[in-house]
Amino acid sequence: MFSPRPKPWKSRDAIDSGSWRLSSEVLTSQVQAEARRLLYVACTRVKDLLILSGAPNNSTINPKEGEITISWGHKPTPRFGWMWLEAIRQAARRDGLLTALPVPLPFRAKGEVIISPSEMMTTPFLAPNILPSLKIYHHPDFILPKREHLSPLVKYTRLEQSARLVNPSTIDLAPPRTAQRKMRLAPHTLDSAKSCIRRHWLSQYVGISSEPVKLPFVPKENAETTDGYTPLAANELGSLFHRLVELGLPNPGISGKEPSTPLSELWVSPTPNQMLEPSLISQVLDELLPTSANRDLAAGMLRKMAEILLDGKLGRLVQGATIDGLYVEGLRTEWPFLVNIEQALSDVMEDRWSPFGSQIVEEITSLTFELDGIADLVLCQTDGQSHNTIRAIDLKTTGGLSILNPPDEIEGTIFEIPSDPDDEIIRTSAELELLDHYRMQLYLYHLCLVRQEAMRGTIGMATREVIRPAILVASTGRLISWTEEEFEQIGQEFDDLIKQLALVEVKERGDEANFPRLPIEEEQTCSQCPYYRGNIRLCAPDGVALGVAEADEIESE
Repeated sequence: MFSPRPKPWKSRDAIDSGSWRLSSEVLTSQVQAEARRLLYVACTRVKDLLILSGAPNNSTINPKEGEITISWGHKPTPRFGWMWLEAIRQAARRDGLLTALPVPLPFRAKGEVIISPSEMMTTPFLAPNILPSLKIYHHPDFILPKREHLSPLVKYTRLEQSARLVNPSTIDLAPPRTAQRKMRLAPHTLDSAKSCIRRHWLSQYVGISSEPVKLPFVPKENAETTDGYTPLAANELGSLFHRLVELGLPNPGISGKEPSTPLSELWVSPTPNQMLEPSLISQVLDELLPTSANRDLAAGMLRKMAEILLDGKLGRLVQGATIDGLYVEGLRTEWPFLVNIEQALSDVMEDRWSPFGSQIVEEITSLTFELDGIADLVLCQTDGQSHNTIRAIDLKTTGGLSILNPPDEIEGTIFEIPSDPDDEIIRTSAELELLDHYRMQLYLYHLCLVRQEAMRGTIGMATREVIRPAILVASTGRLISWTEEEFEQIGQEFDDLIKQLALVEVKERGDEANFPRLPIEEEQTCSQCPYYRGNIRLCAPDGVALGVAEADEIESE
C-alpha cells in the first residue's frame, strides 16, 4: 500500500487524508506485530536466563522503603513490558496457580504502581510453579559482574582510545595541495558588513533571516489609518519610484551620427520624457502598489518626486541640457553587471583529523568573490570633442514618505539644500550620512565600470573616463558625490573589507568569538540592524539584553 502525504507549504502541517491514516495504522500494526513476535521468540527460546532491560518513564526508587514507584497510563499501543507481565498474571490465574482475590486498579487512565523488589524476588505471584522469582536490578553490573562479551559501544570506545597515538616522527607526510575557493556575495551586503561584521556573520553563516522578528500582533507602524488604508512602507515607495524612473526617464540620445565611443542602440536611442505621464504612473501602481495602500496618495508622491527629479541637475541633463561642459549622449537604467574580485591569501591551511593528530590537506591561496546585481542608472556624457565620461548613479528615496509634507525645520534633514544645488561635493550632514551608508555599494559599481573600460582598451576600442559615482537624492533632486581624497579612502576601505570577508569565509566563521557585539557607543549602527529592531532582539550592543524588547523601546525605534 502506497499513500502520499503532500506538504506544499513549509509553514503549515502536511495535508492529512484517510488513505494516509489507514496506511500509517497498517504500518504501525506491522511494526508492533513484528516486535511482539521477537519478544515471543525470546521467551520461548530462553535456556538459562532471560534479561529484560529498560524502565518506564518517570520511575523513581525509594532507598529507605526499598520500593520502586512506576507511573502508568493506558495507551493505544501498550508497552511490551506491561503486556508481558499482564500475560503471565492472567495465565497464572487462568491455570489456577493464583487463588488470592484480585485487587483491581482504580478506574482511570493513569496512575502509579508501587513495586517491592524484595517481595518480587521471593513471591512475585506470577506463575508460581514456572516463575518462582522475578529479580529487579538497577545496574547491569549486578547481573554480570565480569563481562566476557563486550558491547559494540565499549569496543569502539577502546578502539578510539588506542587510536590516539603519538605522531611518529618517521611518518613522511605529503606536501599539501593548493586550492582556490569561490563565493557568491550580494552587493547590498557590503555596506552592512562594513558597518558590523557580526551582522554579516549572522546572516551569511548562522542563516538568520534579515527581517526583524515580529510577534503575532499588528505593529503600530502598519496599523490602518482613519481612512481605512495601510500607510506605504519606505521600501515599497522606493520600488515604485525605481520602476517609474526605469520606464519613464527621458534619454536625449546622440546629437551626431555616431557616439564618441561605441555604445549599443539601447543606450543611444532617444526616448521621450514620461515621468509625469498619468498612464505610466497608473501602470507602475498596478504592478507594485499593495492593495491596502492609498492609491491617490501614492500617485501624488510619485508625481512630486518626478517633478523634483526633472528640476534637478540629473533631470536637466537627461532632457538635453549641458552642465559643466558635458551633455548626455547615452544612458542605461537598470544596468546589470557581474564582477569577480579575487583576494590572495597566505598561511591559510585546511586540516583534517587523523589517528596521528591534525594533518594539513590543502593550502587555500585565494578566494574569489562573485558579485552580480543591477545599478539604477549609468550615464554616458561628452563635451563633443575628446572628453568622454561614464559614471554610475544610485537612486535613493530616503525621506520620500514626507515628500508631500516636508518638515518645517529642514536643517539637519535630507530636505536641506546647500547654497549651490548643482555642486555635488557641497553636502549637508544628512547627505554625508547617506553617502557614508552606501559607499561600499557605490564603489563596487565604479569598479565594474573601471574594469569594463579597461577591457575595451585591451582590445583596441575607444574608452571613457570613469568618474566618481553619485547618489540621486529623490527628495531634493540633488546629485551628491565624494571628493577625490574621500573616494581614494573608500577604495582602501573596500580592499580591506574584501580581505576581511575572505578571512571570515576560509578561517574565522566557525568561532563566534571572532564576531563580538558592537560597543554601546555604536548603538546608532545597531538601531539600523534587523537583528536589533523588532519585537525580539537577536543581537544588540554589548551590555544590552537580548530577547523580547520592551514596548516603549519598540515604539521609540
